[in-house]
Amino acid sequence: YGSEPGEFNSWGSKLEVPTSYDPADFFQTGINVTNSVSLSTGNQKSQTYISGASTNAKGIIPSNEYNKYNFTFRHTANLIENKLDLDLNVMYIRQDNQYMISQGQYFNPLLPLYLFPRGDDIEKYKVYERYNVDRNFKTQYWPYGDMGLSMQNPYWIINRNFITNTKNRYIIGAALKYNIFDWLNVIGRVKLDDNTNVFEKKFYASTIKQFASETGYYSNENTNTRQSYADVLLSANKTINNKIGLTANVGASYMDDHRFKTTGFGGNLGLVPNHFHFSNVVNGLPNQNISIPLQTQSLFGTAQLSYRNMIFVDATARNEWPSSLANTSQSSFFYPSLGLSAIASDLLRIPKDVLSYLKVRGSYSEVGNASSLLGITVPTYSYVGGSPATSTFLPPTWAEPERTKSWEAGVNMRFFRNKISFDATYYNANTFNQMFYRELPPSAPWGGMYVNAGKVNNWGIEASLGIKQAITKEIEWSSNVVFSMNRNKIVTLVDKPQVVSDGGVSWTIQPVDTLKMSVLETYQTWLVKGESMGDMYASSLVLDMYGNIKIDGQSGTVKPDYTKFYKVGNVNPKYNIGFRNSISYKNFTLGFLIDGRFGGECISSTQAVMDQFGVSAVTAEARDNGGAMVYGYPISAKSYYSTIGGGKSGILSEYVYSATNIRLREASLSYTHPVSLFNNTIKSVTASITGRNLFMFYNKAPFDPELTSSTGNYYQGIDYFMQPSLRSVGFNLKFQF
Repeated sequence: YGSEPGEFNSWGSKLEVPTSYDPADFFQTGINVTNSVSLSTGNQKSQTYISGASTNAKGIIPSNEYNKYNFTFRHTANLIENKLDLDLNVMYIRQDNQYMISQGQYFNPLLPLYLFPRGDDIEKYKVYERYNVDRNFKTQYWPYGDMGLSMQNPYWIINRNFITNTKNRYIIGAALKYNIFDWLNVIGRVKLDDNTNVFEKKFYASTIKQFASETGYYSNENTNTRQSYADVLLSANKTINNKIGLTANVGASYMDDHRFKTTGFGGNLGLVPNHFHFSNVVNGLPNQNISIPLQTQSLFGTAQLSYRNMIFVDATARNEWPSSLANTSQSSFFYPSLGLSAIASDLLRIPKDVLSYLKVRGSYSEVGNASSLLGITVPTYSYVGGSPATSTFLPPTWAEPERTKSWEAGVNMRFFRNKISFDATYYNANTFNQMFYRELPPSAPWGGMYVNAGKVNNWGIEASLGIKQAITKEIEWSSNVVFSMNRNKIVTLVDKPQVVSDGGVSWTIQPVDTLKMSVLETYQTWLVKGESMGDMYASSLVLDMYGNIKIDGQSGTVKPDYTKFYKVGNVNPKYNIGFRNSISYKNFTLGFLIDGRFGGECISSTQAVMDQFGVSAVTAEARDNGGAMVYGYPISAKSYYSTIGGGKSGILSEYVYSATNIRLREASLSYTHPVSLFNNTIKSVTASITGRNLFMFYNKAPFDPELTSSTGNYYQGIDYFMQPSLRSVGFNLKFQF
């Protein structure tokens, strides 16, 4: 199906000759080349190690590049024989990348490519700029405009909207170790990690006005991050009467992190189009931001007590004094752990021919986290337009660190002289005192406040079953199946009233059982008491009193309802299974990994927008069948799909898919030639070919469900013009001298 003249959508009549347009033609084959070399030399008292590596890659979208170079130098020396050791190391990393766009509509060529009208010819838009007589230079050629989706010519985006990032990182470290006795030593370590990042944008003249003026846009931002770390550690390793073993560490550490300074400028260009220099930026205010540093002092200790190497007791303890607790009622927090394990096969003297090894273990641990409080307990004022802006929230002087208390139990088993192995772990964890933002009443001078609240429970099982068997003298086979599952439940949110006072005035924050954590037009993530993290809520069509889609009697079609949101699924899988096999024959090794994710749901907003513009296969099928069928009643395909796919990013309850998928995750073949070559200069050569993410055995979603739209907790499982997942095939050659 084509498009009417001048129309961008593809709701026109059926083409006499089917279009040959394929968005896949836009992509290129990505290439990733990695080279590395290392050299080690020295004697009994002094050793030196030097290495260098480079990674040069081009992505599947033209103009996407990534280059990384790293160099390492390490020198160790024994200054006083058997007493004093010195360890020095230096690392330099440089990274350059261009156009690292993953998804969304801004500067994303996939959106105009996927929606491109099937009645038009893409070839004429590959000449993305044409001479403009009125402006006396070339400007973007794209007669369709942005279509309300920030759309541009896809070839203009990759050639005239430059987004680059350059990083330089230096890591310098030193350690000095003194052996007090053969069983007791003390070590001191220091490390400096300095990272400079230059982020630059260049948008040429005729980029849409949402991003640039008629002459273009330029910005340059320089960020410096520095982390300093130092610690001292006293370590003991002692065996008493060949029965009792003690390994212990006691230490203190200092860390100064997140001390970064951002400087730069940005704004629309002035009189000279496409002259990207700060002197040509008009009304561009320089920005400068100095962050609040996170400084942490810690005291910690670990100990393991063993009896005949069969029974082990492990304990840890740590107390931290982080600066993120400044102005709160507590200045530090403490968290311990305790574990017990036993080699039951040795204790019970079980015959090795059947049960070769049996270990049982259990542990309890607590973890504290105060970094989420960084910057909110100390009143700060940002600069906006050259003037200080007031804070919108009340600093939480009552805040406490987030806490996680967990316990686990497990077993490790080996059978028939280690031919069969079985490992299993059960864990249960409760997280308390998460930080939530709550709005205050209009009478309050603050817009909102942060509160500690909530309890989330996670429990799960991890298990693996493996076999290692010699089939013949030259053939060996190993196989391993891994199973994992996790369940979570929101036990409480804000479960009791909280009274807040400031300046003699008090407000009461009422308990809540529901919190909205991410809010888009037709997609939301809620936290609901009694439900699970990862629940997705989406808008729906107008429903009747029985919960069925209502067909409007006058228009004969469906209508959207943007006022109500319904739970449509959860992004988390029910369980995961991985199946790995390896077969070796002489110097050859063949391996493959099949894994599957079972359960969970995902949403495709990409599919919704493609339906709206009439370019998806499902809209063509509906037109072939005389309309979209709703409860057996045919509705105009254009009316139906323009409704459920259009409006405010689509009626996403209609675009929920199973996230279950099974794939060939990896396959590899390697060969090692151990014979000395070139007069023993080369000791061995290993050549291997490896394929990753090769194909799907099963997947019903219109995109790869394991692609993630965010690294955060509250924007998962939704696809909005994400780049497709990649199949890679690589060749590796390794020489050992």
